[in-house]
Amino acid sequence: MILDYRHAHKIKSTYTDGILAHVINKKSISTTWEQCAAATGRITSSGPNLQSIPKQEENLTIAGESFNLRKIFVSRLGRKFVAADFQQIELRVFAHLSLDKSLISAFQEPGDIFHTMTKIRTGKSDFDPSERERTKTLMYALLYGAGSYKISELLSVDLEHAKRFCCDFYTSFPGLKSFRARVLEECRTRKELRSLSGRRRLFPHIASQNLQQKRYSERQAVNFVIQGSAADISKAAMLRAEAALRERHLQAYLLLQIHDELLWEVPEEHVMPAIEIIKKAIEETKDYWSVKFNLKVNLPVKITSGSSWGNMRCEAQPGK
Repeated sequence: MILDYRHAHKIKSTYTDGILAHVINKKSISTTWEQCAAATGRITSSGPNLQSIPKQEENLTIAGESFNLRKIFVSRLGRKFVAADFQQIELRVFAHLSLDKSLISAFQEPGDIFHTMTKIRTGKSDFDPSERERTKTLMYALLYGAGSYKISELLSVDLEHAKRFCCDFYTSFPGLKSFRARVLEECRTRKELRSLSGRRRLFPHIASQNLQQKRYSERQAVNFVIQGSAADISKAAMLRAEAALRERHLQAYLLLQIHDELLWEVPEEHVMPAIEIIKKAIEETKDYWSVKFNLKVNLPVKITSGSSWGNMRCEAQPGK
């Protein structure tokens, strides 16, 4: 009961009260967007932070019910929300930058990427669903520099098993280890790194004698190359989609950017044309600024729509 109360109180103080403080004329809210606040290049939201609204449902055990905080955001009368959600954009950026043949090949196969990766990792076509989750956890943890101790915690296994998992994973996807080594070597040599679009970030402490400071810089270096490049692609996608919508004279308004998700408000009669335009514009972003992007993997997006941000569903999409 106490834990349930603390959870409910946190939701109320963090989200409900925080959002209500910024309500305009009892109808809407407006956030502030910052382009230079995050070192990775991501656009950030503040006052209130609408990027922090949880996507998953919140559960209150004692109340015996769950609720989605995004459902409180509804479109205006006669309009609907249209959302474009990049599919594993950071993993696709990594596949492009690392040139890992196994991972690039996995992205070329239809279906769930982590299921395909698990087949590669285990050498089996039939496996327990928990193996898929293990693959996903290992991929992202190792990508951002987690060690064997952290892996053992994440997978709830002993240290020896964690080391074996890491070794097997690096064998299946060798680009993971070589990419990290290459990025850190470049960073130590130049004390800087660049994202796919050429945006630069300095790392003055990458060779620090302070081990904690050095390790932090190493994690940030890999993080910047991947997340920074994903941010570049997201911004380019926003520009392409907006230009395409204006060209067709559709009254679609871009409301939110939540890292790998974009949200528009569109008149109901324009929803299907907008979906077609947005999907085409974003998925072709991989060839935008061809010298810099020219991704070696596709850049699919999932399009959903609805009158509530917490109740979006997939529409019939072009080519489906």
